[in-house]
Amino acid sequence: MCSTLVATAQDMALSGGTLTVMPGTTMEVVGSLTWQLGTGAQVVNHGLIDLGTEGVLVEQDGAPVTGTGTEKATWALPGPLSNAVPGGLGATLSTDYAGADLVVERGHTPVQASNGVWSIARWYRITTPQSNTDAVVVDLHYDVTELNGISESTLGLFVAPQYTGPWTGVASVLNMGSQTISGTDQAPVAFITAFDADAVNGIDRNEAIIELRAWPSVFTDRILVSLEDGRPITSVELFDAQGRSVWRSAPLARNGGILTIQPPSLATGPYVLRVNELWGAKLIKE
Repeated sequence: MCSTLVATAQDMALSGGTLTVMPGTTMEVVGSLTWQLGTGAQVVNHGLIDLGTEGVLVEQDGAPVTGTGTEKATWALPGPLSNAVPGGLGATLSTDYAGADLVVERGHTPVQASNGVWSIARWYRITTPQSNTDAVVVDLHYDVTELNGISESTLGLFVAPQYTGPWTGVASVLNMGSQTISGTDQAPVAFITAFDADAVNGIDRNEAIIELRAWPSVFTDRILVSLEDGRPITSVELFDAQGRSVWRSAPLARNGGILTIQPPSLATGPYVLRVNELWGAKLIKE
């Protein structure tokens, strides 16, 4: 049986000290309320913090919510969503899903890949009341205190149908300045987190890491691609900074193990190249 703590003011602040939500306890935010966590405040959540459809949580860098519990927010408005951040929980979502009541849950316990590698101490679960096949562009915000020993520069976005996996990497763009990892997941969307992409991919493939070479790193109209072991390249795909697929093709040319691709006109900026659905390289269109 769960007890419920209810807050109904327009704004609430925790300026210092520690607030602990015990296991089996639900802290429910009712109505439009912004909950500000001050620099000296710490929330340890071992239960459930339900922000409802209007509650917003504001955390400080270096002091995110911790614990074994979850936070939950419901986006009540019908879609599509464009850069929506339900509950202020740090997952920015864009999707053509047209239904209402999309739910975002956030947890802080690292999850484990099939090869024993652990994720950062943050994961999300995204669900909808009706089944859908719409892709979701996700900007996952993380705190540097949640890296769990992982080098920030190696972070990649991973998705799974359930908490226990299996975890699959998606083409993603890392922005360490804003502490975000962006990528696109195809519905049905479920669990999302970040791993050391090199560590997970290198072992989960059950083979040695195959080096992908793509050059020039700053390109205008052509990109040259090769795989270290000379294996056939069967597909190439480019993703923009929001993780959206902008171009996909079968090989256009091959010469001495080197593939030449010529994408159509693209906007300037960063892109991720995915080859054979497995390997990614970061490039910039000038």
